[in-house]
Amino acid sequence: MRIFFDLDGVLRDLAGFVLGEEVVYWNQKTIYGKTVPEAVTEKPCEYLIFAPSTIYLDYLKDNFKEVTIISNQPISWRKYTDIWLRVNMPPLKYCIIYTDSNSKKLKYIDNCKAMIVDDYPFYENYDRIIILDAPYNRHIKASYRIHDIAELDYLIKSLILKNE
Repeated sequence: MRIFFDLDGVLRDLAGFVLGEEVVYWNQKTIYGKTVPEAVTEKPCEYLIFAPSTIYLDYLKDNFKEVTIISNQPISWRKYTDIWLRVNMPPLKYCIIYTDSNSKKLKYIDNCKAMIVDDYPFYENYDRIIILDAPYNRHIKASYRIHDIAELDYLIKSLILKNE
């Protein structure tokens, strides 16, 4: 089974970097009253290029040779995200797939019969989602929820072995 990874909130801590604190709820505002997308759109270079990676990216680098990332992003953000990827992904090889809506992202995953590790709390269906636990998505009923790297590792190995 193919397993894709979302970028922001999973491999790149964009919201935490913009907010300067842990993200507790979706659409949390900055101290200036902006949502994360609003703040990033005002300063895309600063936020998209310099946001830190997460421990999940470190895990992928230690355990995989290549990975597929699928990210819903405005077109204006993508050139900065591409820079972030070139700097932060090596030595891990990657393929990035951009979508312009979360419904298209979910449709792509369904068409590939893949799973995705994601933190987004508003999908209509979580059958193909491995939800990365966060305060803002705990209301989601999902078959697969991970809280840490050990759970991610176990789940990935289980899904891969199950489908071999």
